[in-house]
Amino acid sequence: MKTLRYYDEIGLLRPGEIDRFTGYRYYSADQLHRLNRILALKIVSQIAIGRAAHQELASGHTHKVYGHAGS
Repeated sequence: MKTLRYYDEIGLLRPGEIDRFTGYRYYSADQLHRLNRILALKIVSQIAIGRAAHQELASGHTHKVYGHAGS
């Protein structure tokens, strides 16, 4: 899964073990709880960004979200 490899690359969630022959990544139950928190925060941030964009569009001030296209 690309997301888990990316999280490992940036140090956000490293696998507990990586099989040196297959490259398969193993995660503990605690790590899966951490992953669920990360994914929940990602969803919340996407909702917040979507709401902010909607509010900006509704108010006609699109330059704050989309550059200067609305000004």
